[in-house]
Amino acid sequence: SLISRGFSNIIINEKQKVGNFYSENPKQMKALNVKLTNKDIQEIMADFMTNKDIDIKMLYAYSIYCKTRILITKNDFYIDIKPDICEGKPIVLVKNKKEYGINENPNVDEILNEYFKLEGPEKPLKSISNYTITELKELANYFDIKLEKKTTKQEIYMNLNKICEW
Repeated sequence: SLISRGFSNIIINEKQKVGNFYSENPKQMKALNVKLTNKDIQEIMADFMTNKDIDIKMLYAYSIYCKTRILITKNDFYIDIKPDICEGKPIVLVKNKKEYGINENPNVDEILNEYFKLEGPEKPLKSISNYTITELKELANYFDIKLEKKTTKQEIYMNLNKICEW
């Protein structure tokens, strides 16, 4: 239809603007609370030029470009995409199975204080070396994971990663 074709053109034009901005300023992609490797940045740039859909990594670029914090929630978890320079209220996206929507009236304080913050969609938790076994046991308790007495640090971490899977 004419409307969907027009909308597609708007999306393509916006993606080109963002893609061009980062082509000229690739280091800007580092102005974020998420550590991105140069390879990550190259992949995001390529996605802007080739992907029809928008994935979470592309939201990193939009966040910096639009100077907007983006919170993505799923159940009691959230991912925080926060550029170094933020203006206005955060945008809150909600993940439900494989679909995403916008929470038009979010309670940002509740999300930040009561939801569990994940590091990112691929690796929800920090690496295992960042946690003591006591911290992992506390997290397991928080998520109602039953532990045997001899459960290893690695097993607890793997169980937590399964629960926090994006």
